[in-house]
Amino acid sequence: MRAHRRLRESLGVYVLGRLDGDELLTVQAHVARCRRCREEVAELAVVVELLERTRPTARMARRS
Repeated sequence: MRAHRRLRESLGVYVLGRLDGDELLTVQAHVARCRRCREEVAELAVVVELLERTRPTARMARRS
């Protein structure tokens, strides 16, 4: 159970595409077998997409 919790803590970083190497492979394999984590990845992906849409462009930042 402790390993599952540790993997779940990596899901946000996974969705952001910031994992690599063995850690990436471990999380991918876990998500492939764990429905609960697949659902969490899907939810996090929606949040990341919404944040990407609201990120100010360089032009908007210069106006501030």
